[in-house]
Amino acid sequence: MSKLSLLDALEKHSGVSRDQVHKVGGADADQWLLLLDLFIEQGLVVYDPEKEIYSLAEKGAARLKWLMVDYFHESAHLYNQAVDLFRTRLHRLYDEGSRKIALYAAGESADVAYHACKGTGLQIMIVTDDDPAKQGELFQEFEIRSPDELALHDVDTVLITTCAYEDQIYRRIAILEQAGVRVERL
Repeated sequence: MSKLSLLDALEKHSGVSRDQVHKVGGADADQWLLLLDLFIEQGLVVYDPEKEIYSLAEKGAARLKWLMVDYFHESAHLYNQAVDLFRTRLHRLYDEGSRKIALYAAGESADVAYHACKGTGLQIMIVTDDDPAKQGELFQEFEIRSPDELALHDVDTVLITTCAYEDQIYRRIAILEQAGVRVERL
């Protein structure tokens, strides 16, 4: 990832000094400075000693393109693995009696859960989020609603689709379990 980040930064900020590499690199700066020497040896980066600047070589631009394609390929592969893992969990929920579900938290995990629902027999009835800025926006074909509206929809299971706020969300909606609604974490 550092190689990709460094080549990408050099493409965006061509003609940078060692100090600028350090600033642009942030936490990776020390590793980037070590990579620069290697990249010069490999012909990926050109160093101009008169101006004391580093630039991306043509070979470096080609390598960057290849790394980007590889990165996106791996990201897509990981996404598909996540969908498969979620689908396994969702099939289990279906087998345990869930049919009409709500997704609580309209983020990346909810997107994975949405795609994983296909072919499971589960029907998404509502997507909710605590963030007022998201409420009213579209999530796939659903308008994101306030969690206060959960009780107004015919759901038998609320699926918490975030790890970051999972405990807070659970505490907030655990009362739904008294009404027979399952509250599940992915």
